[in-house]
Amino acid sequence: MPHTAAVVRRFPGHELAIRRLFQCDATFREICADYDDALHALQHWQSAGGPTDPRAEQYRDLVNELEGELASLLKRSSRSASG
Repeated sequence: MPHTAAVVRRFPGHELAIRRLFQCDATFREICADYDDALHALQHWQSAGGPTDPRAEQYRDLVNELEGELASLLKRSSRSASG
């Protein structure tokens, strides 16, 4: 599945939930795609301008924000699956 590899690497204990959400939740798919894009941009700007490049810092913040959104969706999903 496109865009899920990075999310699975970040949240390895939730691989099944990630795959299930990716199949049935358009918002989750969009966040996964945004996360993948932000990680690639972060890597680019860290390589091009160094880790303190302002663009790298902006993408690092975006990656952290998207990780928080993904974690919330995964937590909500695990609660609804167990309840």
